[in-house]
Amino acid sequence: MARPYRGEVMSDLSTDIKPSIYIACLASYNNGYLHGKWIAIESYDQVMNEVDEILKSSPIPNAEEYAIHDYEYLGDNVDEYDGIQSVCDKADFIKEHGALALGLLKHFCGNLEDCKRAMENYIDVFDSELDFAYHLADELYDIDTMMGELRHYFDYESYAKSLFLDGYYSVGVDYKYHVFSEREQNDYRRKKRF
Repeated sequence: MARPYRGEVMSDLSTDIKPSIYIACLASYNNGYLHGKWIAIESYDQVMNEVDEILKSSPIPNAEEYAIHDYEYLGDNVDEYDGIQSVCDKADFIKEHGALALGLLKHFCGNLEDCKRAMENYIDVFDSELDFAYHLADELYDIDTMMGELRHYFDYESYAKSLFLDGYYSVGVDYKYHVFSEREQNDYRRKKRF
């Protein structure tokens, strides 16, 4: 059963993700010309140098304004008038964390600060949320010793559902589930209780 907070599994994404933007000269655009260029984001200075070249080579003299008309590998929430620094910050995060960063940006509607905070509470990657429940139960409890033969009746599916209703969430990337704690510290890593 799908829940609205659960991360959607994204299809195979290359680990060689190269965020880029298409910068258009607005003076040209407003005068009926399509003048712009795709820019692979390496650094803020590099992007601004290429923006300056676009404006200088405009068919309209003294062009000063530009806009982002398209983008690749920057998540879903890049606006035409987003600042270049903001876009470069997202690109750096994506280059550092790859496809997981894109999944987080989608999960948090493009909010980079929420994505960075989430990475502080990253637990690990699992085949499913149920797989995480098995892992967590093994990490916190010694089910075999605690329940003996009754361990076969422990309901891991309900346990997983409860975990992801309160305390944990996942972001699906490349058919795997990256699990995060909603709490400030990954308190699942406590010593076994029993």
